[in-house]
Amino acid sequence: LAVKEGEGEKEIKRSYYNNEPRTFIYFKEKEMRKYLEETGFEVITSEVNESGDSRWLEIFCRKL
Repeated sequence: LAVKEGEGEKEIKRSYYNNEPRTFIYFKEKEMRKYLEETGFEVITSEVNESGDSRWLEIFCRKL
């Protein structure tokens, strides 16, 4: 699972999306772990990686 790391949400328009708006919702690791555990997933590993101007929270998990 990969989500944008941070807080809040943001609408972004970029030329490679044909300038159509895309809404991104940001998550902190603790928040995402809680959601996953509450829905029956076990988090195996997680890390934050940067790509361009984005920080991605990448979580490897499995359904229990």
